[in-house]
Amino acid sequence: MHRSFTLIELIFVIVILGILAAVAIPRYFGVRQQAQQNIAKSFAATLTRTVGHTLWSKSLTMNAKGSIASDNDGDASTFYGKKLEVYVDIPYYFDATSVNFDNCVKGSGQASPFIEKNQSAGGEYNIFCRDGNATDAPKFVASKEESYAF
Repeated sequence: MHRSFTLIELIFVIVILGILAAVAIPRYFGVRQQAQQNIAKSFAATLTRTVGHTLWSKSLTMNAKGSIASDNDGDASTFYGKKLEVYVDIPYYFDATSVNFDNCVKGSGQASPFIEKNQSAGGEYNIFCRDGNATDAPKFVASKEESYAF
């Protein structure tokens, strides 16, 4: 005698799978969004702690008074002729072609994105820059906004 599942048992299993999916899918998207936020904050911190200090020290040695926005090479996407990718890998959530050193705001003020979000990759965060000076290194922050007030 062959034993098989009844229609009631199959419907019961489908209902249970539906309930599990209804709980799991929103959690998946929440985890993805939180991961992207953590990547953005971590990347901004890496720029501030390591890359910013490297660029700042180069600026000081080139008599630019610590500014990373004024290297006078005529190309806002490079720092003394070198792209940012020489110093750090840019996560795919950010548009590496949008790097703009001229957007580093001096002192306090409203900043435009230093690196824009990569919308085609689902990026939600921009990176903003406060320029360095003779005594302070540059600072980078991540924000969902289109501008940032330092």
